[in-house]
Amino acid sequence: MYSTSDIIAAPATPVLKGPLTVIRVSGDHSWQLLDALFQSRHKSYQPWKALLGEWRDERGVIDEVIVLPFKAPYSYTGQDMFEITCHGNPVLVEAVLQSLYRSGVRLAKPGEFTSRAVLSGKMSLFHAENVQAIIDAKTRYHAELIRKQEENPLVPLLEQTVGDVLRVQAHIEACIDYGEEDIDALNVVALTDKLKAIEAQLKVILKNSVFPHKMREGFRILLTGDTNVGKSSLFNALCNHQRAIVTDIPGTTRDLVHEEVELEGFPVVFIDSAGVRETDDQVEQIGIDRIKGILHEMDIILYLTPSAEPQPLYSELQRVDPEKLLVVHTKSDLNNQGVIPGKLTVSIEDEASIAELKIEIVKRLKRDFGTQYLVTQRQENALDEALNWLASAIESLQQGFGEEICASHLNTFRRKIGELTGETTVEDILDQMFSDFCLGK
Repeated sequence: MYSTSDIIAAPATPVLKGPLTVIRVSGDHSWQLLDALFQSRHKSYQPWKALLGEWRDERGVIDEVIVLPFKAPYSYTGQDMFEITCHGNPVLVEAVLQSLYRSGVRLAKPGEFTSRAVLSGKMSLFHAENVQAIIDAKTRYHAELIRKQEENPLVPLLEQTVGDVLRVQAHIEACIDYGEEDIDALNVVALTDKLKAIEAQLKVILKNSVFPHKMREGFRILLTGDTNVGKSSLFNALCNHQRAIVTDIPGTTRDLVHEEVELEGFPVVFIDSAGVRETDDQVEQIGIDRIKGILHEMDIILYLTPSAEPQPLYSELQRVDPEKLLVVHTKSDLNNQGVIPGKLTVSIEDEASIAELKIEIVKRLKRDFGTQYLVTQRQENALDEALNWLASAIESLQQGFGEEICASHLNTFRRKIGELTGETTVEDILDQMFSDFCLGK
């Protein structure tokens, strides 16, 4: 576990050649360092007031800097803090840091500033994890969603869940304490129904938590269909540049071609694929086999066909997951036949039709997205563990394994939810969580 009694420092911005670099310093009595190392035109330091001056060591002036002091408890960490803004020369940044280290300051570990903020009560564990999630966000929309989670009543909902479970547990333990009550006094069916309702609610949150992973990794969208239906042409149009080779020769695309783009804030990975047909070409067949091997991994499957009627491949794709399937009628400028109801009609010569397809893709991505979800893998793992204990409690109640076993499982469930929200904190959890943070955060 990180110590909070000493003074720590680390760059809060990348140490690269540039206009400015910010160094963050935190710890009780850290302002005393300014008397020895910082010479300001001002005689006293006032919190939240920027000071211009010279940063010095035993050799003389290192750099002209701006120092911004923060007074406990009104700082990021809840401790006395100050930030040094110096010129963005790595040599000067290192000299400033070394002057601090020689004065008894140590280099902060990854995430240690935020760890101190959590331990001092300046922010919740949920909020702390959102800090790193915002830094890692791939699009502005992704960052906005993370911020909304801070306003979302997910933690109160989980706390209410714990309260509901505690009431069930209290009923069970009352029967344990007063042995003359028989099992019927528990009203097993009613208590089981209450626990199952809680379980169902938590499972929805866990299901929705797939969304943050997709926002980080990209939603995978496959373009598939028979040969020469315009897959590569549409792929290039969706990617806004010539990424795939386009010819009139069947079987031109043989391997999977990936390209990541952003659609209204969603990171999307479009995947062009080989046209599906009977072939004696061994290399082309490998490409076709790969398509079938990745279908279950796709978030959306665009089935492209210029025909008014679906081809045999359409039925095969429906068996994979009809919810993922989106039929796209291609070459509409060349084909005047009717279309399959509910599918889109596009032409690479018609920008409006491409835009309409993108809108439909975004609608599909938003369709199953819930408003309450978990941001990090740690949160997801904790809820998954809690649900396992809740399921065990329900089973012990239904199977008559004993009130003591059921109460024990519910107690573990509540502890796991507490670890999730940060109400009960295990040191190993904090160490692991903050190890993924960047220096200076």
